[in-house]
Amino acid sequence: MPAEAPPFFPLTKCEVDFDHQNDMVTLLPSFYAFGCEYTSRGLLIARSDAFKLIAAIEKALSVQG
Repeated sequence: MPAEAPPFFPLTKCEVDFDHQNDMVTLLPSFYAFGCEYTSRGLLIARSDAFKLIAAIEKALSVQG
């Protein structure tokens, strides 16, 4: 991998669906790589873990560099 290439692929969007019966959240992220947008297979997480993920994102966004 060339030195100037980022070590990650930028997230372009993330679709979210909540399954009320199973108390689960499905995240379907899309990302940009090699000049194209790709969609991931998705992530299925418990509702409680979704709240932890949201809190972690909020914390990361609140850090001033």
